Amino acid sequence: MIILLIDADDDFRRNLATRLSKRGLSVRDTSEASEGKRLVVGKEVDAVLAGLSSARDPLLSFLSEIRHECSESGVILINHSGEVSLSIEAMKLGVADEVGVPVDLEELLAKLAAAVPEGTGGQ
Repeated sequence: MIILLIDADDDFRRNLATRLSKRGLSVRDTSEASEGKRLVVGKEVDAVLAGLSSARDPLLSFLSEIRHECSESGVILINHSGEVSLSIEAMKLGVADEVGVPVDLEELLAKLAAAVPEGTGGQ
């Protein structure tokens, strides 16, 4: 399974990327929304994990764009703030699921498996 991990918190992103890689997933990561969009366009990505910042509107706009660019890929919100209304707005945009911070790796792996269409990716 190929995962694109986009998160502005460098330490958090690198730690999560390492943990996912140790579980056999191929992880591409970036801290920048623009770089994330570039990586999504024309690339084979099974799922996107996105948690860019606490700024609500830019994150929701980004999630909408990502859903449009990779409609076949599962998108999971990393909700750093725990804000329920952010989760609801993200789900309205077509985000498959969300995880809170700190991330429960087993829970995330299950959500990734559920978000990726059958016949693609896999662990």
